[in-house]
Amino acid sequence: MIRLTTDDGQLQLPADSLSIDVLNPYFEADAIPGISTQAFALSWTRENLRLLNFPHRYRGAGGPPAVPAYLYLDGPLWQRGALVYRECDEQRQKLTYNFAAAATDLQTQISGVNIRDLNLGSVPLVLTPTAADYALLPVRNSAFYGDKNTSFKGIVNHYRNGGYSTGAAFAICPQPRLVPALRKIMGYFGYTLTGAWLEQEEVQQLVIYSDRAAELAGGGVDSEFKLASYLPSMTVGELLIALQKLFCIGYVFDSKRKEMRLQPLGPVVSFPATYIDRSGFKLKSKPNTTNGFTLQQSPEGDDELDKTLDTGGRQMRVGAGAETIETKAGTLHMVQEQDPHGSRSWLVPAIEAKGASLAYGLGEESRCGLRLFYDRGLQPDSAGGQYPLGTSGTVNYNGASVGESSLLWDGPQGLYLRSYQAWLDFRSRAVETEYEVTFSLGDLLALEPSMPEMIDRHLQLWQKVSLTIDAQRKLAKARITYQEIL
Repeated sequence: MIRLTTDDGQLQLPADSLSIDVLNPYFEADAIPGISTQAFALSWTRENLRLLNFPHRYRGAGGPPAVPAYLYLDGPLWQRGALVYRECDEQRQKLTYNFAAAATDLQTQISGVNIRDLNLGSVPLVLTPTAADYALLPVRNSAFYGDKNTSFKGIVNHYRNGGYSTGAAFAICPQPRLVPALRKIMGYFGYTLTGAWLEQEEVQQLVIYSDRAAELAGGGVDSEFKLASYLPSMTVGELLIALQKLFCIGYVFDSKRKEMRLQPLGPVVSFPATYIDRSGFKLKSKPNTTNGFTLQQSPEGDDELDKTLDTGGRQMRVGAGAETIETKAGTLHMVQEQDPHGSRSWLVPAIEAKGASLAYGLGEESRCGLRLFYDRGLQPDSAGGQYPLGTSGTVNYNGASVGESSLLWDGPQGLYLRSYQAWLDFRSRAVETEYEVTFSLGDLLALEPSMPEMIDRHLQLWQKVSLTIDAQRKLAKARITYQEIL
């Protein structure tokens, strides 16, 4: 039994069926797939037209907006989502829509939305290295003002003797902390964030580099700032995909709870202890044609240091390297050098690119793309003083360990070994098979992307579940595409 409603009432459905595809989000690196039906017709009745906001009268670009909707199967609510307009044939009196839920529904909300245009609220600017929403990590950028501020000596967020330096020779640039910023971004669309990835100490330390000075047009430092203005210029979808591909994580969207779960993919295929037993009939299989991977960091924006410093850590070849996994994210170079404002040496992130400043007529648009680094807290310089260390790596100026993970691909603490290897090993050996299986509404409600299934004595991870919901009969079977773990 199918029931489809909007906020204003129940739609009249034809007496047939809906074909539904449920995609495992872990298998799409360039998108965040969810749940969608194939296109279907809705009855041309005045009540349906009203509930769909009279789509045949809409004249705007892009077609009528999606309509929030709720799909009930055999009684209970299965998914909260949206009805997405496809076609209207007035002569034949035919309305064509598809129902999108989970991430597929979210995509209709975030399409084309730039994170800098979101209202994420304002936060007070306090010159402390421990603010909850942002960091103030020293960064060397001698090109920040170009020739607009000749007093500037090249250090953003300069820190010494327990405090930050201010005045024309210095710049204060708040750097949003990744996890709080991500919570605010998804909260704008009504979603809360959960998941093991968010709880990792290293993830909690991640900071987004900002190339905008907190300066007023008439001079001086702003007392508070809009958080979104200090984020890179990219869409919400681009941000999520960039993080997904940099850290090898998957997103699971629960549309009923309005919850987004972030899951590292390596543990999903690393010999799981629990699984579901499933019986079915094998339909077909395909050989594994994977021929290696190339991991590539390609953040937007130019950095003149790329012409003189080593950029090899931003790319890594695994095997033959045939499939490129490219992320629009990266990090900053690290330099160990003399502080131009004092008699000490230190380790600092560095970039050579023009910044943004209202005080010096440099506008307010970000030019640096998504570049991340870790806030490793107060660390020693060569003179025994301390300063807040931002870094892509795991050691401080003295070479002491301050972290476990690097933001470069290679090395024992690099992103490949710590985040990607288990997942890419699985991708390299997995054989794709398709089964017709016994499948009930209970199975559909319990479907979990992280849970392997045992079928034909092989441990499998499901990639796609295709099923048909009949208007009169209960769900009894489905076709499932699997990737073999063992």
